[in-house]
Amino acid sequence: MSLFSAENIFIVTGASSGIGNAVAKKLIESGATVVAIARRADKLELLKNECACSERCLIEVADLCEHLEDMSSFLSALKEKY
Repeated sequence: MSLFSAENIFIVTGASSGIGNAVAKKLIESGATVVAIARRADKLELLKNECACSERCLIEVADLCEHLEDMSSFLSALKEKY
């Protein structure tokens, strides 16, 4: 049984390793769609390949430190994209 509907989209930062990676995987396993953000594309691709429902793992390569001053613009762009 899925805990989330198709409308549930979560943004997970630091998704390439550690807690961010574990949270992204758990959300995807639970039926959510995740926008996985990290600096390393190769690690994000690995995350996507490890998920049984890889279509619910949306990859966004970004260094959020570069977007601190315009975070609202960055998030608006993500919302528009997904």
